[in-house]
Amino acid sequence: MFFYLLHLYVLKVLYVLAVGLFGTNQGQYFGFDSVAGVWLGAVLLALALYLPVRWFARLKARRRDIVWLKYL
Repeated sequence: MFFYLLHLYVLKVLYVLAVGLFGTNQGQYFGFDSVAGVWLGAVLLALALYLPVRWFARLKARRRDIVWLKYL
């Protein structure tokens, strides 16, 4: 669940940055031109979030006294 929540915020920040830097390219939105671009973006995002997710998993395993961590 941590990956899911984190990737939504990261995608939102990346989207706002892309629109600010490059403008819109798909009508009113910024988007990829091909499915290959979508897949490349997904792989790069997963690789970029690997270390934060691994850190959070270790924190969650180490700190069982923090009750709210079990919900993530």
